[in-house]
Amino acid sequence: AWIQGEKLDPLPEQMLTPDLFPALQRFGAVRQQSQALQMGAYTQVHVASQQLAFVRSLALPEQLPESVLVVLNAHDAEVELSFNLEGLLSGDVGEAVDLLNEESFALAGTVLSLKVPPHWGRVLRI
Repeated sequence: AWIQGEKLDPLPEQMLTPDLFPALQRFGAVRQQSQALQMGAYTQVHVASQQLAFVRSLALPEQLPESVLVVLNAHDAEVELSFNLEGLLSGDVGEAVDLLNEESFALAGTVLSLKVPPHWGRVLRI
């Protein structure tokens, strides 16, 4: 490929993954399930060199409030993270439901602990 007359180096082989299209389809489907992901206020929860977590929250008139925790792991290994979600939960929530991976995680009060696979994420309705 060429940009402005300069030849680009080929993409590294790990970037040419056949799993990209199905992953993008999953991300899009999850986004369509959540008004908070589409329009919610952003609150940063965790930032590290290889991980990022944030909450998108939305409270509309005549609808139940919705909060979604997005956790991303760019590391080559699985990581275990814990978050104190006090003030960020959308009500009296006893579990977080992962919309991306179809799993549930119990909360200990307002604390959520979970494992995130390498190069992947979790999108949790809280």
